[in-house]
Amino acid sequence: MIPSERRVLELVRRHGAISRARLSPLAQVTPSTLTRVAGSLLTLGLVREGARHNDGRKGVPEQLLELDPQGAMTYGLSIGYNHLHLMALDFTGRIILDRVEPTRSDDPQVVVTHARSMLAAHRPVAERYARVLGLGIALPGAFTEGGRRRLPVPGIEQWGTLDITRQFAAISNLPIYHDNDANAAALAEALFNRDLSADGFAYVYLTNGVGGALVEGGRVRQGHNGNAGEFGMCFPRNRSRPSAEDFAIFLAEHGHGDGSTATLDSLAPPETLVDQWVERAGRQLARLLDTLIWVMDPAQFVIGGTLPLDVRRKLAAVLQDAPLESLENGLSRPAIHASSLNGPVALGAASLPLSQFLP
Repeated sequence: MIPSERRVLELVRRHGAISRARLSPLAQVTPSTLTRVAGSLLTLGLVREGARHNDGRKGVPEQLLELDPQGAMTYGLSIGYNHLHLMALDFTGRIILDRVEPTRSDDPQVVVTHARSMLAAHRPVAERYARVLGLGIALPGAFTEGGRRRLPVPGIEQWGTLDITRQFAAISNLPIYHDNDANAAALAEALFNRDLSADGFAYVYLTNGVGGALVEGGRVRQGHNGNAGEFGMCFPRNRSRPSAEDFAIFLAEHGHGDGSTATLDSLAPPETLVDQWVERAGRQLARLLDTLIWVMDPAQFVIGGTLPLDVRRKLAAVLQDAPLESLENGLSRPAIHASSLNGPVALGAASLPLSQFLP
């Protein structure tokens, strides 16, 4: 597609059903150019004409343009510590496939073979769509070598030496896109969480480790190696840290659970015990938030991850009232959110091809 077609397509995605009269100034093209571009997108099957809209002017009401759900689809695969999460989206971002399966091994070749069988089993889903934009892959870990390689992560160390694109290109003829889990989850927040500001937000992802991302203008900032927002480096693994794994271990030390993050949602620890951990983790996150206010000045600070939602909400409440040095110097506290988005890593992975297709 040419740039004007991509720009119009992105505007239709962002605004929903919209008239040509409104699209023309937004896209900064003449009405005649807009007519030509819209015609091209209709021919490609990427948009369709929806309901008619009466804007008060005389004549026949104009038909609105909207994305055609059948125009394209994407796959996303989240590689977890003990599971694979496959998701597919239609062109409007609606989830059309959502499947989680436990993995039998942490060996990358076994995992890739498992992923191939999952994709093959759900191939009929793709046959209903005009095109498949690609397969997005998300897994934990920071990058090195200009984003080509991953640093080893405890539990999935073997992935650190592999070329992710090459591994999955061997099992699929689709374009392959990959990112780490926190960046993918942040992309999902940017695209699907309507409560977040387009001005930008900082995202912290609390799971076995601590990850993060910086979002500006609806885009995840990558940095030179793809590690912008890699907050986990601020919280070494050999110390207490505000992660779901740390919370699980803390509860186990006090007689609740086995220290595994997989069982966190089934536990019912005393509120006072949870508050004790939240108070300490909140102080750690407050230092991070203070730094981000100086460096990024985000409109919002979002807490996501596999840490239970009620615990993340408690952390958000702590951060909302935490004393911060930046505020004493006249800066503003961003709005604090505990994300309730389901399956954000797989959702973000499935959004990677879409974000590359659209400007």
